[in-house]
Amino acid sequence: MGYYIRIVDCSFTVPETPEVLAAIHEMDTKYDHIKRGGSYSAGNIEKKWFSWMPEDLSTLKSVEAVLKALGFDCGTRAMSDGTKTVDIIGYDSKVGQEDLFLAVIAPFVSEGSFIEWIGEEGERWRNRVHEGRLTVQNSTFSWQEPVKYVYAYLDVQHLGEGGTKIRLLDPYETASEQISRD
Repeated sequence: MGYYIRIVDCSFTVPETPEVLAAIHEMDTKYDHIKRGGSYSAGNIEKKWFSWMPEDLSTLKSVEAVLKALGFDCGTRAMSDGTKTVDIIGYDSKVGQEDLFLAVIAPFVSEGSFIEWIGEEGERWRNRVHEGRLTVQNSTFSWQEPVKYVYAYLDVQHLGEGGTKIRLLDPYETASEQISRD
């Protein structure tokens, strides 16, 4: 079981630097008390933490490897200055502790970077970097002012007169009112 989420929009580029990787590796001790996971056996005993990352994060040798292990779809780019970046492109899996990793990475990404999520029950939210920290923006939904209903349909009676025509029918008008508008 688990709760599925996916990315619907994203602009989140992470520098592939030793500083970012060191901050991630530090999570093993810094956040040891909140790790979710444990050990399981599928022929041999394995331990997975942070909702199914390797027991020792230092075994992941790049920021890209960390993001992929978390379940993110990523792309990489070589920059003109010789550095490399990792773009988060997508995610479509069970929720784990991805948000904690994004919070640790946030001080290294551009202001305004964001990931917009949708949950399996349709709820939406966005993680956004503001002042070097990961923030959460919950979505709101509102109804607009009502507008008059009209039924649009194709009138194929006019094939010889230049093709079909789109007609609008107001079901609250009488037939004579409809004809007078044509």
